[in-house]
Amino acid sequence: ARKLAESRGYRYRTAEELADGPLDELLRRLRRLGEEGRLGTPDGDLSKADPITAAADLGTVPRPRLTIRRAFDVFLDLTSDRVARKSPEQLRHWRKVRLYAVDNLIKVIGDKPIEEVDRDDALAFRAWLRARMTKDKVSANTVNKDLYHLSGIWRTIESMKRIGLDARLWTGLRFDEEKTSRPTWSKDQVAKLLTPGALKNLNGPARDVLLLMVNTGARPSELCNLAPSEIVL
Repeated sequence: ARKLAESRGYRYRTAEELADGPLDELLRRLRRLGEEGRLGTPDGDLSKADPITAAADLGTVPRPRLTIRRAFDVFLDLTSDRVARKSPEQLRHWRKVRLYAVDNLIKVIGDKPIEEVDRDDALAFRAWLRARMTKDKVSANTVNKDLYHLSGIWRTIESMKRIGLDARLWTGLRFDEEKTSRPTWSKDQVAKLLTPGALKNLNGPARDVLLLMVNTGARPSELCNLAPSEIVL
């Protein structure tokens, strides 16, 4: 219905939106349908208009109701261009962490239509995350990722589909994170790592990656995904 309305030069609006909007727009759509349904009669006849076209023009097709899980599939389709250059492993991880957040939300509030998820649901989910922090000793950094990913899913779907989601639903819910830093390696540890035979249980490529990490500071993903053309000695 949306595509048909757009092909006819209209933006798809529900009947309620048309009724609340400018009268001229509604009359223009009705007049055109009447003229198209004339079928040789002197006056426009709405009863003769094509019902599918009339439904698209007058907004009588109800908006589809996406469940949270189905909305995640839509999100993956909408973001395919963002992840086109990721390696298979990077793509697997990118999807995994977002699906994990969606699964957790469904565990708390059920797989309800995404349009019906409200602030109370978001607060209930935050309370569940807080309980995880207390009971399972999960860090704030970890649970905040769920909130971050859900916020991204909501914003993307609303931006691309315009179904009336509150993109601000997840704002202001993050927990204060603890600032942590990884300890540096001591000289003795590095020396032990580079002792002949210390890496004998690693295969050649893995050993090369580890040594490159030590000598350059590059990350594993940067080195594992290097193309031969990008290696210039």
